[in-house]
Amino acid sequence: MRESVTPIRPLLAAGLVLCVTALGAAGCGGGGPGSQVDQGGFSVDDRQLANQNLATLDATSIPGTIVQLTATIGLPAVCRVHLAGGDSKDLDVILSWKPVPRSGNAFTWFKLTVAPSGVIASSMHLGITQNAAELQRHYGVAYTKPFDPCQIDAFGRLTAVPLTLSGIPPTGHKRKIPQGD
Repeated sequence: MRESVTPIRPLLAAGLVLCVTALGAAGCGGGGPGSQVDQGGFSVDDRQLANQNLATLDATSIPGTIVQLTATIGLPAVCRVHLAGGDSKDLDVILSWKPVPRSGNAFTWFKLTVAPSGVIASSMHLGITQNAAELQRHYGVAYTKPFDPCQIDAFGRLTAVPLTLSGIPPTGHKRKIPQGD
């Protein structure tokens, strides 16, 4: 009695054809990884563009200012990046802080626009207001899609991070997403 042996080369060739076909389909058309959007409306490509724009801030005094504000007030309650969209590759950034005890209800906010070439100087605004409603008026497009949260490292550098579909950031706290303006 003779054993039946299946040649291995045809199986490997068939497997290779299936893998190449699957990888090709994943990268073509509207189904590629760069086209998937998170809850805030950012795609992977949007986030990459946002992080390239944010990296231009590293050569400015802005990270140092963010470190000073964070050291004085604490981590911002809001850190958002918003892509203008269309032909514009500009990125609106808003950070805001809740009042600390004995500050007289000083709600602090910092806003700027970053182009691919760097920060637009006339767009930078730092302010203090007396209540949360007034503070929210300064948010502008911070919660209008496409937007994503940003995080701050120890050196004040900003990075856009995905807004997860579950709405729960890595810290485990439920994130409240206000309706657009």
